[in-house]
Parts: sequence; structure tokens; C-alpha cells
Amino acid sequence: MNLAFLQINNKVVWWIKIFLFLISIPLAACFSSGLSPSPTATKIGKPVPQETNVPSAYPRERIPTSTSASTDIIHPTSPPVSTEISKMVWIDPVFPTNLKEMIHIPQGFSETDRPEEASIKIFIGDQDVVGYWTYVLVSPFPSLHEGIKPTRLKLFWEGISKGLYANQPLLMSDETRHMLSSRLGPPDVDSISIVPENEILDTLWPDPESWAVIPFSELEPKWKILSVSGQKAIHEDFTPSTDLLSIPISVSGYPDHRESFLSKNTNLTNRNPEEMTTLILTGVTALVRDTARLMEEKGITYPAENIGAFLQSADFTHINNEVPFVSNCPPATIDSSSQRFCSDDRYLELLNFIGADIIELSGDHLGDYGPEAMFHTLDLYQELDLDVYGGGKNLQAGLKPLTFSHHGNKFAFFGCNAKSSKRYATASAYSPGAARCDFPWMRQEIQKLKGEGYLPIVTMQHEEVYGNQSRINRGDFQSLAYSGAVIVSGSQAHQPQPIEFYADSLIHYGLGNLFFDQYDISQRLPFYQYTDKAFLDLHVFYQNRHLNTELITIQFVDDAKTRFMTEKERKDLLSYVFNLSNW
Repeated sequence: MNLAFLQINNKVVWWIKIFLFLISIPLAACFSSGLSPSPTATKIGKPVPQETNVPSAYPRERIPTSTSASTDIIHPTSPPVSTEISKMVWIDPVFPTNLKEMIHIPQGFSETDRPEEASIKIFIGDQDVVGYWTYVLVSPFPSLHEGIKPTRLKLFWEGISKGLYANQPLLMSDETRHMLSSRLGPPDVDSISIVPENEILDTLWPDPESWAVIPFSELEPKWKILSVSGQKAIHEDFTPSTDLLSIPISVSGYPDHRESFLSKNTNLTNRNPEEMTTLILTGVTALVRDTARLMEEKGITYPAENIGAFLQSADFTHINNEVPFVSNCPPATIDSSSQRFCSDDRYLELLNFIGADIIELSGDHLGDYGPEAMFHTLDLYQELDLDVYGGGKNLQAGLKPLTFSHHGNKFAFFGCNAKSSKRYATASAYSPGAARCDFPWMRQEIQKLKGEGYLPIVTMQHEEVYGNQSRINRGDFQSLAYSGAVIVSGSQAHQPQPIEFYADSLIHYGLGNLFFDQYDISQRLPFYQYTDKAFLDLHVFYQNRHLNTELITIQFVDDAKTRFMTEKERKDLLSYVFNLSNW
């Protein structure tokens, strides 16, 4: 009886287990349906792509309240959740108009104002940097200030310390304020003043010691760039990654989308070195007399030991060498009464050492040793692949402008001798020498080449006196500027001369000596006190326009060698020249 009961119980248990198993199957399906992927979800084995290179936080501080709706936008920290990656591009609204216009949206992509739905984001940040938007600290050209340390500029921005500009707010446009605020934080309200970009120069020009911040591409010759961190954006060794006023532009997003975007946006910058050209114009070179004697004693390259590296650094270095090379040139002496000049062939080593590229032949002494020496000199220049203008094998060759292109910048150099005495300009239809100025023809040719997209540059040997030479040469210089020359530079002066802006051109009436032995007379005769000082003019061109000019000041230490001026020497010379210029 007990055994039969147990058998019946075991069968009941067995049937119960079967029943429970059968009803568990649909229940499991019901519960699992809430956790399984939807019909449109990514298939197993193909996980949803994750966005890479997204900043962990918005890389800039919030900008103070303004009319822009972008001031409170925070970058998202993760990509949008989607079954398919949308091809959407988000551009930081704080970007200036010129930068926004530079950005190309690739085919198949569209722009969005919602960063959370974008697969590509372009923003201000130090991650995934693809370019820099560079700003420059500037004062009007006649300023005597040279620069500021980054820490001092930051303290001024924050209103903590005013320094040299205690009563001068920093002028800038509203777009510039927003961009700088993204890196420097909100400015002190009394430290800056907002002015439309195209009004800043006119606003500040009456006060040379005022200052502003402008985009690099908005530079023009009437601005003087002030150094920050000891560097200037017009120099070829400028490093934007270490510059306080260069704002990094970053692009983050899905790798394949980012690659497509960058293929259409290779240079998100307003300072592209591949579109920049630097040119150094110099004054008088005459490797004769005591200059030559010191070269013989101390070495051919002795005169340029201190300044040679700078002269080499430019894309093009101009030398106005007034003197012919003669194989049997008499030994150098200190006989200052001699006015018949020649240089030994070996002295070409100095021109090679300083990286000379362009030789002006308009000088008074090119014909001192006759046609044979001039032809010999021209042959030497040709062997060294040096371009010449302002003189040549005949008058036609001498007047012909030297034209060439570099980094998209097109140049046309004109040179001639404008002395009232015709004996210095020996070039004729059949003989070599310096070319005499034909001003009506030059004005017409300058206009023609300007219309063809060239940047005309005129250097010439004009009348010379010791003192202010601009008063006797002004008419000819200004007429060439009015015709379209972007730079008119005097090659005749043995001491620094005034500077003028005329008809949108820069006129420098004379730079002084580069290599010539007038140091001694500057020490003995007060009237000649500036013959031991000179300028090297560094001209910068960008996107086929004259962008800026920097005045480099040098001081002779003897009758051959120069060095860069001390801060006090430089300030004294600039004050003297700016006073002559009526600034």
C-alpha cells in the first residue's frame, strides 16, 4: 500500500515538471523581447561606432554675455546615439566671419546648429588642432614701444595691472573679443574698447603709443607689430602653438567623417606661410677704402658677422652695390680723398655669405673703371645666379623691370639713377652702366604692371645730402608712389632718412649705409653723426599685397662692421627719424 502510493506520487511529480517546463518557454520569450534589439538596430557582430577625439569638456571658458547666441554653448562629451551615423557638421558660432566663410562643407554633409547631433565638430581647443587663427598686437607705425611679455598682457586683460598702457584701453572688434575670451577668459570692462575693424587704425593713428589687437590678415604697413613672447607673426620662425594670441582650431568626430572634412579643409588659418614672402631692402654698399682694408685684415665676411644670419633669413635680400669688381683692383687704403672705387673679385664672398639675391646697379660708381669692369661684374653676378636691375649691359636692359613670383606674390623691381649730373648713369643703347631714370616711362610701366597683378617696388640713386634728403627728392618719390609703386626706397643716402605713407604706398627716402667706411667721420664731425647708423627694412607680403614693414636698426662699430642696436640706441634713432617724418 505504501509502495503503490509512492509510485503514484513520483508520476505526479514527473508530470508537474513537464508542465512547468512547457509553460516556461513563452514566458521566457515575453521577458526577453523587452531586452533584445529592435528590428532596425545594428546587427550582432557590428557594434555601433563610437565617436573618437571628442574633448572631455568644453576647452574654453564661457564668453561674457553679448549679442551672440553662442556664448553659453557647451561642447557635448559623447556622440549622438543613432542606428546610422548622420553626416552633420557643427561650427562653433564664436568663430569670426572670415573663418566661417573659409570652411567648406563636404558633399553629402550638412550643417547643424545642434552640436549633440553632429558627427563633425569644429571648435576652439587644443585637441585635434588643424590650424591657428592668429591675432597680432599692434600700435601705429611711429610707436616707440616694442612689445610686451605674455604675463603682462594677461594681467592687463584681466584688469590687474596696466603697465605702459595705463590710460589706453586695448582696441579690438567684437569678433576679436569673443575669440580672445575663449582663451584668456572674460576681459576687464575697462581694459578693452570695442571698435569696428575698419575704424581701428584711424581711431588710433593720432596717438602712436595706443594699441590694438587685430587679425593677422588685417595687417597693413601703417601698423607696427609689437612682440609677444619675443616673437612676431611676420617672422618666418614664428610658432603659433606657443603664441598667446594664436587661437587653435580643432576638428573632432567620427574618423571617416573627419577625414572627408579635412580633405576639403586643409588650411584653416589666416596665416599660411606658403602665401608669405619676406624681402630685406638695404642701403649703400661700397666695399672699398677702409672697409676693404678691414676685410683684408679680419676676413672677407667680417662686416656681416653680427647681422649675416638675419640677412640670410629673408626669402629675398636686396643689395645696392655701387662698385664694380675688378680682378686687379688696387690694394685698399684709408685714403678718403679717392672717389674712384673698385672691389676685388674675392669680396663676392661677402655677398654670398649674407644670402644676397637681388643686386641693384643704379649706383654712382658702377662705371668708375670703364666698360670692361662693368661687363666683368655682370658676368660674375650671372655666374652666382644673382638677379640685377637698375643697370646692365645697355640702357634697355638697365631700365627693364625685374619680375618674378614667389608664394603667389608677384614682384616688379624698378631701379635707376636720378642724379642731376648725367655722368653717373653711363648706360646707353650701346654701353653698360647704371640706367638714367625715365620717370614718364616708369610711371606708365608701373601702372601697367600693377594692372597685371604685380607689386611694383622702386629703389633709386637720387640726389644726396647729409641731413634731410626728402626735401629735395620728394616730388619724384611721390610721383612713383602715386603711379602704383607699393614701396619707393632711396638707395643713395649715407644716413637714415624720413619715412612717409603716400597714396597707399610706403616711401623711405634713404636707409643709410650697409657696408661703407663712414663710421670715422661720424665720430669726428657732428653734422655727420648719423652716418654710423642705418636701417634694414624687412618688408612682408601676403596673398599678393604689401602686408607690413619692420624697421631693423643697426649700429657701426668700426668702418666695416655693424651690430643690432641696443634698446636705447634704437629708441633714439627712431625718435630722430620720426621727427624728420613730421609724426
